[in-house]
Amino acid sequence: MTREEAERCCGIPKSILDEYEQLWHSGQPDHYDERDIETLSLVVTLHDIGLSTQEVKVYMAAPHDSERLQMLERLRQRELDQIHHAEQQLERIDWLRHEIRKGIGGI
Repeated sequence: MTREEAERCCGIPKSILDEYEQLWHSGQPDHYDERDIETLSLVVTLHDIGLSTQEVKVYMAAPHDSERLQMLERLRQRELDQIHHAEQQLERIDWLRHEIRKGIGGI
């Protein structure tokens, strides 16, 4: 499949195709085979879950599943930390709303 077909049919963004070609090919390939499309889909997923280009490169180059699993565990913990922080912020917002409704917290 051509680059345009990969972009159109598989929904692979141009930026991911550019990155893939730069990192794993010595330029734009004439044709993308099934393995290329699978790799590109994984790269899209890795970016979608929050990995940077450098992190994707490290993930893809990791020789063992245990290293990839460690990266995903760190990412998961980072996401959980952000969720926890957002929950704390929501609790503060709710407390302030409650105080305002009671008539004693407004400034």
